[in-house]
Amino acid sequence: MGGCTAVNCSNTRSKGFRLFRFPRDPKRRKTWLQNCRRDKWQPTNYSELCEIHFEEGQFEQNRQDGLKKLKPNAIPTLFDIPNPPRLLKTKRKSLFKTIGNCSNDNSKINTCLTEKRLSQAILIENNVTISENYSEPVSEQCLLLDPKNQLMKKEIQEIEKIEEEKKLAELEVVHLKAKVQKSNKLLNTFLCDDRVLALNKPPRKETKYPLPAYSTLTRRLRQFKLNFGVFNDLLEPLKHKVSCMEESDRFCCMFVDEMEISPHLSFDKNRREMFGGITIGNSTKVGNKLLVVLIRGVKHTWKQIIGAHVTDGAVNNEYFKNFIFECINFVESCGIQVLSLSSDMGNSNRALWTVLGIQVKKEGIRENKFFYNWHYIFITPDVCHLIKNLKSATLKGDIILPTTYCDINNLPSQIVKGSYVTKLWTEEINGGKELRSLYHLKREDIFPDNFQKMNVDSAIRFFSLKTAVALELAVKLGTLPQDALVTAHFIRIIDEWFTLTASKLRKT
Repeated sequence: MGGCTAVNCSNTRSKGFRLFRFPRDPKRRKTWLQNCRRDKWQPTNYSELCEIHFEEGQFEQNRQDGLKKLKPNAIPTLFDIPNPPRLLKTKRKSLFKTIGNCSNDNSKINTCLTEKRLSQAILIENNVTISENYSEPVSEQCLLLDPKNQLMKKEIQEIEKIEEEKKLAELEVVHLKAKVQKSNKLLNTFLCDDRVLALNKPPRKETKYPLPAYSTLTRRLRQFKLNFGVFNDLLEPLKHKVSCMEESDRFCCMFVDEMEISPHLSFDKNRREMFGGITIGNSTKVGNKLLVVLIRGVKHTWKQIIGAHVTDGAVNNEYFKNFIFECINFVESCGIQVLSLSSDMGNSNRALWTVLGIQVKKEGIRENKFFYNWHYIFITPDVCHLIKNLKSATLKGDIILPTTYCDINNLPSQIVKGSYVTKLWTEEINGGKELRSLYHLKREDIFPDNFQKMNVDSAIRFFSLKTAVALELAVKLGTLPQDALVTAHFIRIIDEWFTLTASKLRKT
């Protein structure tokens, strides 16, 4: 049942060949056995011969069902042996030309099962053609043809091996292309277009472009006189940069922030003047903070510092407003439109908002933009400072949500209480539970000191989905009342808001 029982034949059904069992009629069975030329071998009830050992005339012709069946008196005559049986009358065509073409043209060889069958049938037909003569000359000619047959088999095997290697190489190319495409998608999730473009640039060793020396760079930088205030010497370079941008990339956000500096005077040898004092207003004091103004692209994440001033932390509102307007005029004179002004929630920045007409009250109309240069500029607090202040307000007191909002979202009450988080965390810690729902919160997240209140990571952990799910689970278990669902809903909203505002992807 494993395959064909003929000599020098290894065809099986798995290779696409049809097999026919030895007939049960003793006379026909004896004829089949004689033609097989196998001494001292007796076929079993399951012994079979494949279809290539039968001439074309031994099959039923023009069947309506299209099946290939043997005639009741069919006899096998095609065998790859030195002394094969005589052929019957047949109209079967020789396949020698087909094999000749296969051996001459390697590129046209196909490794399908049908051609394997043909390659084996050819060897048999060569022997069949010789069998027309007597047995002794036939055996001599077979000995002469054996090396050719072996060479042909070897060539066909090499061609099949090459074809398999070619298919494997093509599959590997397809796999590598898919892998590159997947890597590019993954790369675009955390890198912007300009960063990907910079990484794809060839290294300097390949381009053989020499970098300027340190002395050359410092000599060039001395030509820029970046005095405190607006950096007017950047006007022409910035205009050139804008001219190379797309129309959709000529929008920016302006950021204002302060940093601590050492309060002392220094002498600039190149300019031959002292610096370190306050540069905005009429004060002659030594400054301890540096006020920096930076712009950043909306579509692509390019950045540029356009101005700075030395202050002592208390800036006059009018001077501060005029400095911001000078920065806006400078940027928009280069061809870039300012869409928003962002800063932290310090005292000087909130005083600037008041001067600009920004009004944020518990009741009434809230104004979050001002009109300048014939367009609106929106005020946006810094996200990190805002979430820190929001965490402190949630833990310290209660937040009341609008009635309409609570009705739309089917909330049980209007009050958001951070005390629910504190109560649940304290009960889990005091209970000594190994599995805690608020495992991600530390003691300094719930009971922070003045320094720990400035930790942004602590606020992010507090307003996370883990905290919201822990409150919802506690309500289901009966540990907290139903009103805690309002706090869980509020934490989910803040988590979604922070994810959107802190995302580096335009898709989100």
